[in-house]
Amino acid sequence: MQKVTRVKWLLSMSLWLWAYASMADEPQLQVQANRSHIYLGESIILTVKVEGLMRAPEPDISGIRYCTSKLLGSHSDSSLSISFVNGRRQKISSSGRTFTYEITPERAGMFVAGPIVVRTKDKTLTAAGPSVTVSGVDEQDWVSLSVEASKDSVLVDEPFDITMSVVIRRLDRPNNNIDPLDPHDPPNLTVGFLNQSPIDGLESPDIKNILQKLLVGETAEAGFTVNDYTIETSPMDLGDFFSFDGFDIMRRSVKAKFMFQKHAAEKNSKPCFKYFITLRYVPAKEGSYTFGPAEFKGNIIAGVDDKGYGIRQRIFAIGPAVTVRVVPPPEENRPISYIGAIGSRINAEAALDSQTCKVGDPLTLTLSIDGDFRMENVFPPALSQQPAFSQNFRIYDDTVQSLPSNDRRIFTYTIRPTTVGTYELPPIELSYFDTNARMYKTICTAPIPIHANPSEQLNTDHIIETLTNTAFDAASRANETDQLTAAPMHPTPDGHNNQQLFGSHYTFWPIVIGPTGYLLLATILFIHSRAPQLAVNRRRQRALGKALAALTRLERAYESGENSAYEMFTILRQYLIDRFDAPNGVTHSD
Repeated sequence: MQKVTRVKWLLSMSLWLWAYASMADEPQLQVQANRSHIYLGESIILTVKVEGLMRAPEPDISGIRYCTSKLLGSHSDSSLSISFVNGRRQKISSSGRTFTYEITPERAGMFVAGPIVVRTKDKTLTAAGPSVTVSGVDEQDWVSLSVEASKDSVLVDEPFDITMSVVIRRLDRPNNNIDPLDPHDPPNLTVGFLNQSPIDGLESPDIKNILQKLLVGETAEAGFTVNDYTIETSPMDLGDFFSFDGFDIMRRSVKAKFMFQKHAAEKNSKPCFKYFITLRYVPAKEGSYTFGPAEFKGNIIAGVDDKGYGIRQRIFAIGPAVTVRVVPPPEENRPISYIGAIGSRINAEAALDSQTCKVGDPLTLTLSIDGDFRMENVFPPALSQQPAFSQNFRIYDDTVQSLPSNDRRIFTYTIRPTTVGTYELPPIELSYFDTNARMYKTICTAPIPIHANPSEQLNTDHIIETLTNTAFDAASRANETDQLTAAPMHPTPDGHNNQQLFGSHYTFWPIVIGPTGYLLLATILFIHSRAPQLAVNRRRQRALGKALAALTRLERAYESGENSAYEMFTILRQYLIDRFDAPNGVTHSD
């Protein structure tokens, strides 16, 4: 019997461990690189996200070899995301922490950004890390490209500039003021962010309009071709911009040529020209945004021969990409009343649909918010977490709704006063991150006076009649009888004959059969709909007894020396199927 008890104990522990494992969220490790191909000298942004841990430790990246690394920062993902769909509030919760690294490979070839290890108290998480192709570039000092950002990290709605520049060595005197570019053979620049495709998460400038202003119309003027931009020309054109529609058959497409802003520069103590273009972006949501790389491919004029002809030099150069991270405001000193607004100004106003009510009456509180911030990132403040509201009001945060508006956010709450008297709806605190002061600031709405009357109470004055079974005294009955007026009667010759209550049997049976048949049909449908659940309940009730009976049989096999490991697993699996209605129970791999 002691052996059976031990087997039962093992079975119980297995059930508890299985239930606990099924309820707990397993921590997960996700590693991503922002690029799969780079050139030597460029960096990748490695994002390590630890999901399922409220306070994740910093990952161990010492296994990444032949590179330099730098931790750019981390932020918590243990937050509640609130969105509105058709005016209804929806919650999406997540937990974890994200770490961001800048990794710069030191060798050309296949680079593996791993392994990444996160050690917790209970277990060790490991990720192999992504693979990145690193290409080498021949060194030369004629042309250099660069892609630069005005800021490495910004907040949502905080603008930043991206500048792409080309530095080319100038010709020797007396040709030092001439652009070292062949007007008839311009080099090509491949710059991904100069395409017209929008970048998800960013408000991009009007690339078409910017390039249109930089377009070079005369073929004798120096410039660059960019990406695959072309223009259509015709022998009958008066220039690159004008054409006669009647000669469309004679049109041809040629590479468009552009000239950027230019000023004198110096590189390696040698005079150069710097050609550059600057674009401004405004982030709409958090994330990492990569610009570049920029490629230069083509000929430049490296010198002039004795006959005055230019000497060409074939050049291939790479401008390393740059990444701008759009990060959330700092976690330090973040108020509980923070509503997700990031900007330099915010206004708020509160209103009640009624300022006079009774205790317990539902009131509609409307909160209107406007300012210079991105409206879609703002979520309603949790009034139940502001202590001043809990004194006199019951708050229903889950009932908050968002009303449509173009220039502001409008939220409505349902609240109920709980105290009798005249008092104020307290000011609502709303916190935002001021991008100018680089700190959190809090504003408050104006208080609203409110008068709450006592709710209706049932007393004897409201009783207009006693119960039908209560006896009246004679005086009350006499007074009531005097006030009653008899209804008029009109007897007929047949008035003394007795009449059946239900009439003939032709009307009696349909009256009885109709409701009876309906009840019978409803009972059958109810039993039919509940049959599967009743079967499941019966299996659940019999699961334990069935398992114990199987364990008793297993004990005899155990005493006879037979191998019972597989039979115990079979009993456990069948118990889980019967008890928890699991289709497959648990699986077993030997």
